[in-house]
Amino acid sequence: MSNMNITNMRLLRELDEAEILALANSANGEAGRAIYKVVKLLRDKGREVNESKPRESPNDLRADFRTINGEIFVCNQILDLPRAARTIIQKEESRA
Repeated sequence: MSNMNITNMRLLRELDEAEILALANSANGEAGRAIYKVVKLLRDKGREVNESKPRESPNDLRADFRTINGEIFVCNQILDLPRAARTIIQKEESRA
């Protein structure tokens, strides 16, 4: 399991049961699908910029490859949240 997955799992432990269930099913609703699509587009745009013309830009941090890598990381964490929530639910169900 990657560090990102472990971090998501720890953060999700601070949510109540209803919130975890809602997050696990968030990709099933129209709004959830739209949000995940936008996050994927943002992630892919950042990847494209960093893969095609990465640059170090101390005067414009928005254009710096490190900032873009951070944005990509956050997008990946958001996209992983439903899976992490489902994992928590499965673990809880297996204990019952």
